[in-house]
Amino acid sequence: MFICRFDEARDGLVADFASRNLVGKKILELGCGSGDRTQLFYDVSRVIGVDIMGQVSVERKRKFCFFVADATKLPFRNESFDAVVSFDVIEHISDDKKFVAEAFRVCKGRGIIILGTPNRLRLSNRLRNLLGKKIVYPRYLGPDIIHLREYTREQLITLVKNAGLSGECMCIWVGFVGRVNKGLRIFPTFLAPYAQYLLFFGRKQCRNDKVLV
Repeated sequence: MFICRFDEARDGLVADFASRNLVGKKILELGCGSGDRTQLFYDVSRVIGVDIMGQVSVERKRKFCFFVADATKLPFRNESFDAVVSFDVIEHISDDKKFVAEAFRVCKGRGIIILGTPNRLRLSNRLRNLLGKKIVYPRYLGPDIIHLREYTREQLITLVKNAGLSGECMCIWVGFVGRVNKGLRIFPTFLAPYAQYLLFFGRKQCRNDKVLV
């Protein structure tokens, strides 16, 4: 269906990618929280999740390994993982360059890196600005929920490219979250700048690789 919930659009895309590209791989999830996104991977892969808070339930800990750790100072050796994934985390991190650099460090050469973050230019933000409710950062979205910054597609591409990653940054879902939580899974290209979410699917470049982004 063209119309769906935001989480259905994002998670469906990620799960499909995992089933095609990450079967049997060793995956690290940065900032796994309570493990909501982690479950998209542990049926097809070996997953290790890290978060600065220990919010993973006992039941979910039986499905994957969990460590309390700072994502900008990971306790893992270089090139330890076939893939590194992270969703809705980078916008909360003070040193976003260090965050991406650590993901790059622990990922194997030509390994897969997936980063997801809200689009700074999403439809709800644009409407708030039109109504005179200017958005400033840090942005407080609720108890203990602070976005230190948000990214446009171009800003996210620049960040990951400078870290040595190549790949594709996709614009995901156009609509309104919250109580409504309805939007377009498939939409015309001209609506892409208004998308709710950015998903970067990339690979760690090796020295002789060509840059794709």
